[in-house]
Amino acid sequence: MSSRNRKAKRESGAFYRKEKHRRNLQTSGSIEKLFQTIGKN
Repeated sequence: MSSRNRKAKRESGAFYRKEKHRRNLQTSGSIEKLFQTIGKN
């Protein structure tokens, strides 16, 4: 039980880091788009 718990915690931590990274990429991408639209105007 405890070992399975530890494994789940570790996996959720990796998932959390991956999600955070993906969100950072999304926000940076939207910021780049914003700058592109500003540059066009």
